[in-house]
Order: sequence, then C-alpha cells, then structure tokens
Amino acid sequence: MQSKPLQLLLSVCILACSQACNKAKDYVEENPDRVVDGCQVQKITTTKDWLIADYKYNRNGDPVSVTYDFTSTETPNFLFKYDKKHRLVQCIEYFNQGNVFLWSKYFYDENDMIVSDSTFATGLLVNGQVEADPDADGYYETRVYTYDSKKRISTITTHYPYEPPGGDYNTQEFIYDANGNRQDDSGTPIVYDSKINIHRTHRVFMFIDRQYSVNNPVTVASYNSSHLPVAFGLSEQNRLLKANLQNAVVTYKG
Repeated sequence: MQSKPLQLLLSVCILACSQACNKAKDYVEENPDRVVDGCQVQKITTTKDWLIADYKYNRNGDPVSVTYDFTSTETPNFLFKYDKKHRLVQCIEYFNQGNVFLWSKYFYDENDMIVSDSTFATGLLVNGQVEADPDADGYYETRVYTYDSKKRISTITTHYPYEPPGGDYNTQEFIYDANGNRQDDSGTPIVYDSKINIHRTHRVFMFIDRQYSVNNPVTVASYNSSHLPVAFGLSEQNRLLKANLQNAVVTYKG
C-alpha cells in the first residue's frame, strides 16, 4: 500500500508532467530513430531510499550535470562537457567527496558519431576539472563503437590493457527488434510496454546507458499524458545513468 507522502508526490508529478511535451509519443512513433529532447528529466526521487537526483541542462538543452544527495558506485554524480559543436567530449562520474569514479573522453568521426573513447578510473575533481590522483594506479580501458542505419550502437569492442597481462578484447553486440527495442543476443525475449523509454528524452542518456529502445522494458507503474514514465514499479530492469529506478518518481520539464 502506498504511503500518503508517496501518493501526494506522485499526484503532483503526474499533474505537472501532463501539461508538458504533449506530442512526444506521436513524434517518436513517426521518427523512431529520434529523441524527444524537448521533454527534460528534472528530478528523480527513489521512494525506497528517498534518494534524490537533480538534472541540470545548458542553454542548448544538453545535460551538464546530475547530482545525488548520496553517492555510490551505483549512483555517482555525473558531469558532462561539450565542445564548440555541442558534442559530448567528456563524461566524469564522481563522488560527493570529489574522488573521480570514471572519466571518459570521446572521439568522433567525420559524421560526428562517437567512434572511440578512453575511460580512466582515477583522478580528483577540482573546480570542474580532473586532476591526477597520486595514490591511484591509473587503470584505463578503451572502446570502439559501430552503429546501425538508425544511429544506434550495434557493437562495442573494449580493450582491457591490463587484464590479463598483455591485454584482452571483448566485443558486445546489440540487437533490436522491429519495434526498435533492444533484445538479448542470447535469444531470450525482453518484454516492453508501448510507451516512450525515458532515455529518449536525450541522446546522451541513450549513449551512456547503451539504451536506444523506443519503449520501456516491463510495464511502468504510471505515465504522463506524453506517454513518458513518471513512476516506476518494483522491477529493477529500468535504470537511468546507472541508477536503479525501482519505486522511482520522475519530474519533467518541457
């Protein structure tokens, strides 16, 4: 049974969100390879722990930060940096104490698609910049990306320079069904709803989580009038920027 605070929070969120980005579902259905970045995720509250994530955007509508009141390896803060062409060039995951969890730098081809990255597990965040941590071992990985005709990731090949000694490579394949939803390469079907996946609110979210699906895996508890999820149920399959959306409530602006 939902508590009164949860019911009140959910009711306020649904009322506020129902006014916004009303044409989102039509847009995605007509343009399955596009995003609805006019609908911005502003805040996520997980009612299990009352953990709060605040999302901030720049004047171009691109996310610049996601901050939590409590950070962990599952819910690090995010800092996004862009170049003059508004392309994502750095993603910094860090803890509230300033220690960097992961620091990724992205490289593009002539079509402005990310084709490779380097990810470091080291550093300290000082005034928005990553500085070397003298006590860290400097571990890093590199990745190479390929895409399909709809600009969705189709393969990721990761190079682990130190594991085992001499390095190792692993290639992950991404398979999508006729509805534009990712399926497990093992052949085990994943069930989706018919609404808009929360990652579709911005391409950065889609890329970071490798989640290009049009719809949400398993049914969400409730949606706004734009068919975006505003409350998630008990399932742990839905995540955004690594954070588990179990029993989460989402506030949008748009």
